[in-house]
Amino acid sequence: MKKTGGIYIEGDENSSIDTLNIINNEISNVGNVGVASRSNQKYDGAEANPYHSSFESTSFKNVRVAFNSIHDIAKNAIFLRNIFGGVIERNVVYNTSTKCVDGGNSIVTARVKNTIIQYNEGYKNGNSSSAKDGAMLDADLYSLDTIWQYNYSHDNAFGLFINCTNKSDNVTVRFNLSINDMGNRGIICLNYAFNKIDIYNNTIISGTGSGLSAGLGLLLFEASVNATGKANVFNNIFYCRSENVKTSVPSSLNDINFYCNAIFDP
Repeated sequence: MKKTGGIYIEGDENSSIDTLNIINNEISNVGNVGVASRSNQKYDGAEANPYHSSFESTSFKNVRVAFNSIHDIAKNAIFLRNIFGGVIERNVVYNTSTKCVDGGNSIVTARVKNTIIQYNEGYKNGNSSSAKDGAMLDADLYSLDTIWQYNYSHDNAFGLFINCTNKSDNVTVRFNLSINDMGNRGIICLNYAFNKIDIYNNTIISGTGSGLSAGLGLLLFEASVNATGKANVFNNIFYCRSENVKTSVPSSLNDINFYCNAIFDP
């Protein structure tokens, strides 16, 4: 359940937090998550979500997680839930998800709104044998209007970004750098439904391996059959260093749009 961690913030029902700073910490050798937040707030008997009119008044506001070094973590380095606004920035996370059998991405949001994830560095996600998770960044369920920008991903099992969003979520992924990620499920992977995802002005320099996905090779970009929604992929640079590099997009997805990208395959 990822309900313990190096620093773990939990709110009871009908509670909220205004102003929370988690800054300049070193968190290491943790058997669950590095930094995490969670609320037990219920709306009409269901777990809180950012589409409800009460979300702003009952969520965690003015949250900043910054300048932390988080490493040698069994599951996710940062997993923020129930955040309105807030920023995750200038953290260095590495050797993450070392004991998470089903996989785990390094920096994750869920049940958040208007949150920005920027200027973070993430490397050596430990899920080299997992087919589920292994990316630096994960817009998880109900990551409404989140922006993922200016992050540096390298040497991760999957790559830069994966989504596990809700079909109404809007997400922006821009100005990020990925170098030597292994592409086991796509350096950029669209995995669940969304309303709209804009992916632009990113630079991807692939690893040289063959990737985990059987027969597919190193995947620069992957979309699963569940990735319904409108995706705009434009103004990105893809530099391929693997001899067997590919993309994988099911023919049933007719609203994933690629344009104005530069692709180099020397």
